[in-house]
Order: sequence, then structure tokens, then C-alpha cells
Amino acid sequence: MKNTTFLSSALLLTISAVICKVIGALYKVPLTNILGSEGMGLYQLIFPIYALLITISSGGIPATMASIPSIDDKSLVKVAVSYSVVISGALTLLIVALAPIISSVQGNPHASIGYMAIAPSILFTGIIAPLRGYFMRKLNMTPTAISQLIEQVVKLVAGLTLSIYLAPRGVEYGVVGALLGISISELVSAIYLYILYLRHRPTPTLVVGLPDRYTFTRLATYSIPITVGSLIVPLSSMLDSLLVVNLLSPLVGVVEATSLYGIASASVGSLINVPIVVAVSIATAILPSLSSLKDNGDRDTLSYKCSTSLKYCYAVSILAVVVFCTCASYIIDILYPVLSTSHKVVATNLIVLSSVSIIFLSASNIYSAMLQGVGVPMVNVKVLLIGVATRVISTICLMPNIGIYAWAIGGVACYLITHMLSMRYFRSFCKKNPDMVKFVGKITLSGVIIFVVISSLTRLSYDMTIPAVLIGSAIYLALLFKLGVIDKREFAK
Repeated sequence: MKNTTFLSSALLLTISAVICKVIGALYKVPLTNILGSEGMGLYQLIFPIYALLITISSGGIPATMASIPSIDDKSLVKVAVSYSVVISGALTLLIVALAPIISSVQGNPHASIGYMAIAPSILFTGIIAPLRGYFMRKLNMTPTAISQLIEQVVKLVAGLTLSIYLAPRGVEYGVVGALLGISISELVSAIYLYILYLRHRPTPTLVVGLPDRYTFTRLATYSIPITVGSLIVPLSSMLDSLLVVNLLSPLVGVVEATSLYGIASASVGSLINVPIVVAVSIATAILPSLSSLKDNGDRDTLSYKCSTSLKYCYAVSILAVVVFCTCASYIIDILYPVLSTSHKVVATNLIVLSSVSIIFLSASNIYSAMLQGVGVPMVNVKVLLIGVATRVISTICLMPNIGIYAWAIGGVACYLITHMLSMRYFRSFCKKNPDMVKFVGKITLSGVIIFVVISSLTRLSYDMTIPAVLIGSAIYLALLFKLGVIDKREFAK
């Protein structure tokens, strides 16, 4: 893959992912107004378990198909579909059977019915993942980008419509409406990708059957460590869903504990995740080419792509941190007017505390892709276990003393550890890059400058917040050009 192809693929996926995250974040605004903080707490109890299961069933399939060498496309698609559908089907049945038990363990039995509503989408993602992997293998990122947009738009329309219709029956039924919208969106996305696959294949068939042993073994060997390595966010969220309400309930009661968890994971978490999609998009775009560069011994190009990925990742992340730290209260006031004054204060503080994790989690995504690309994906498994253990210990130790703020601090600690360990392991393969150290220093300096600018302007007037962000962003971009972080020729590509 040429550098221009890598950058354009990353840009396409970034634009799509940012639009999707913006839609997702905006979707949470009317949904919060419909369901209230308690309803969003129920929603967020269910969603992390769902995210974990779809990652287990199919999360590693697209990346595996994009990077696995020397296998016929038709054979690989057949094996991937069989592998993914069987696992996702089994997990669909499992979550339906265990829904009452899971919801009781989470501390709120009302969540049980929501698992029934979202269960079908796990099976649909088992079809979506190998189809996306097929197109990524062809270095065609457009189907992935469009299918993601389809999911978000359908979820927005169907989820809000069903929530409004069912909410009068009770909070849990309003949540069911939102979750049914997710299942419908995944079904529509699967249909779109399958139709597109039929048009691209010389022989338009998608067969689910017994795969040949060699291809199955290669797929499993590649996909299992990639899947495990991608579990850090869903596993952390799932453990939060098990811990937070149970730890907070003795302090503030079940209803308030569920509300605070909804504010943290839905209102704040959805905003914090918006800039992280840039890193995920870069990681997706860079992965298909790294293994071939390693096999060919082209370390110069490999180092260039890795450094470029990290450079833009840090640039976007630091800008996001500055904006969230300086504008947190304004963002909450505009997006979540229905929250009580006390809940707005909590949400504002959580944004400021959590924003730091954007840098570490974004970079961790890039390092994870690079470690997979150079053939050491099991390192991600070790890093994952250490990071998640850090989060669990931090949450358990801190929550009795500082309440819901332990959720944010635990997240920062988890992703900081993950970032530092991933960086250390990768540098043992690609030696320390002096240019990268210099770039990070320049990006950080630019971030400090615009922090002062935006803070000063917002202190003059609350209404100056949006102009301050625009002015600060323009100054930041100019500084990155002036300091040589962004090369004009590279940017033109």
C-alpha cells in the first residue's frame, strides 16, 4: 500500500467514524431526555455486555482477514463466515438464557428484558464482520465506512421512534425500544454488505459450511490474539457495569447509583469516545500493510507509517483534551439540559477527569495495530490483562471514598498503563524514534498555548466558548505547520 493510499484510507475511515460518533453522541441527547438518567443507566448496564460479546464473536475477524497472507479469498470468506456465525449464534443463545442472572449480578433485575431485545444483533454482527474483512483485504474501506453510517442512522431513527412509543409503559420498556433499534440497524447493515458482496464477487455466493482445516487453523491462529487484544475497552466497560452500581448502591441507593453510572458511561463516555475514533481509523487503515512490510524487510516504510500514525493520533488527542478541559460545563449545559444541577456538576467533573485518557487510549489503539502488524499480537493480551486489573483495583479501592469519580480515575490509570507497556514493547522491535519524541514535545507545547488562549477567552464571556474553540483550533493547526509537525507535502496527500 502506498503512503497516499494509507493516508487516504485513514482519512476516509476517520471522516466516517467521526460522523458516526457525532451521530451516536447526538443520539444520546434525545435518548437521555426520553429515558432520563435512570433509563440511561439501565441502557449502559446492558450495552457493555453486548459490546464485549460482539468483540468476542467477531471483533478480530476484519483485521485478521486484512492481514492474513497467502489464502484464496473465496476460501477465506467461507471460513470466516462459518467461524463468526457459529460463535455469534452461540453467544446470542447464551445471553438470552443468562439475561436474568446477569442483570441480578449487575444490581438491577430490570435490565433483563433489554438483553432479549439486543441479542439478535450479536448474530447479525457475525455476518457483518467477515464481509467487512473481505473488502478491507481488497484495500477498499468504503463499504466499511458506509455500513457504519447506515448502522448509526438506522439506530437513531428506529431507536428513538421505538423508545418514544414504548417509554409510557415504563423506563425499562423505553430502554427496550432503544436496544431494538440497535438490532434493526445491524440487520440493515448486514443486508447492505451482503448485496455489495454479491456485486463484487465473480461467483456471487456466500456459503456457510464446513471449512477446510488449513484455512480454519490460520484464521483462528491470527484472529484469537487480535480479538483478545481488542477487548480492553469492552472488557473494562463490562466490569464497570458489574462493579459501579453495586459499589455505589450502599452509598446513594440503587436508583441514584444507576443514574450516576448512566451519566458517566453514556453522557460522558460517548463524548470522550468521539476523538478516539481517529486513532481507531488510523489503526484500521495501517494494519493491512504492516505485515507485508515486515516480511519484505522494509523497515524504513514501516517506521514511517507507524510514526505518521502516532503523530496524528497525538495531535488530535491533545486538541480534544484541551477542548474538553476548557469547555466541559458548556458542553454539558448545551447537550444535557434535562440533568439536575448536581448531576451537571458531576458530569462536568467527569469530563475533565476522563479527558486525559483520550491520549493514552488513542495511542494504545495505534500501538495495538502495530504490534499485530509486526507479528506479536499476544503482547496485546498481556497488556490488556494488566490494564484491566489496574482499572478494577482502582475502582474498588477508590469508589467508597470518592464515589463515581473513581470511574474516571480508574479509566485513566488503565489506559496510561496500557499505553506505556504497549509503547515499551513496540520500541523493542522498532528502536526509539528521535523524530517522534520531538514531535510529541512540539504537539504538547502547542496544546499548552491554545489551552491558555481558550481559557482566557471563555473567562471573558460564557458566550465566547464556541468562538474560542474555533480560534484556538486555528492557532493550533498553524502552530503544527509552523513547528514542522505537519509536513505540507504530507498534508496535501
